[in-house]
Amino acid sequence: MTYLDDYPPVGYEPIDRDHAEIALAWRNLLAAIRADDLQLSQQLSDALVQRIIAHFMHEKRLMEEIAFPFIERHRDAHLSFLSGARQAMDEMRVHGLTSETLRWASETIGWFRRHVLLEDMALARMLLERRQ
Repeated sequence: MTYLDDYPPVGYEPIDRDHAEIALAWRNLLAAIRADDLQLSQQLSDALVQRIIAHFMHEKRLMEEIAFPFIERHRDAHLSFLSGARQAMDEMRVHGLTSETLRWASETIGWFRRHVLLEDMALARMLLERRQ
């Protein structure tokens, strides 16, 4: 299984590389959750969110460089994701691997896939156009 099973390539290598790393981190987190390993799940969810924050910062810089017209919408999607992630991580710290944290982990994969298809594809197209 490759990250392509999780997210289609957007065609802009630095973003695709980020997505591949995020997909691997997600798979590792889901494996820890399936194994009911709370400590590892907490460590991996923290690492995953930090990796995603770095990716979001990378995208923010790219959007600013090219004056991406949908930067506000894209940024709002990032902020919404981070809010949900913080809630899920707090839930995990306080209550362990609850149905809430399991739901977040599984639904977030779908959220990220939709985000790649709707937001990151548009960003990648414009990046490629501007850099030609």
